[in-house]
Formats: sequence, C-alpha cells, structure tokens
Amino acid sequence: MRESDAQMLITIFGGKNILASVLGVARYPDEVQTRILERFCECVFKRVLLCVPEEHIGGIIDTFEDHRASGRTLEPLIDALNRYVPNMDTCVREEIERAVGEFRIQEAVKS
Repeated sequence: MRESDAQMLITIFGGKNILASVLGVARYPDEVQTRILERFCECVFKRVLLCVPEEHIGGIIDTFEDHRASGRTLEPLIDALNRYVPNMDTCVREEIERAVGEFRIQEAVKS
C-alpha cells in the first residue's frame, strides 16, 4: 500500500493521536508509531473490504483496479464502499474494535 493511502486510512479511522493512544503505542518514537498505525489501518481496511456484499464485489474490484492503475487516492474506493457496504460507519467501528482487541492480545503475549 502506498504511503499516501496509508496516511489517508489513518485519518479516516480516527487520526494518528487517537489511534496511537487506543493501541498504546503513543510512547514509541514517531516513526515507529507511523509504521504500526499504517499496518494496523491496512489490516482494518482489508477487514472492511470483506464486509462488501457478494453482489457488489465486482464493482469494488473494478474501482480498486482503477485506483491501482491510476495512482489516484483511495477516495473513489472509499466512496464505493460507502455505497456498497450496509452501515459502513458501524462496520468500520466494529472492525477497528476487533482489530484493537486482537492487537492488545498480541502485545500482551509478547510481553
């Protein structure tokens, strides 16, 4: 995923400060926080993609392929997700909550 896409996802999913605080990585250097948050947001984004109803997968794939070929921002893909995923805001919130829970479990195991 391009850096600009990752930064856009961080913004969409709540912003760097909020996400770093929720994940408990605010104490790390800025560069490390950014790498963690980019990876976290990429995982959440992929989970949201899995929420697309089967009948709309073709449209999402077309939009995603256009995005990759053109090098544009993720905005057209986000717009498509808003059209195709029922209750997109709820879906994003739930996927972030699940991912945060899994992240915390992984961090606890590492400690």
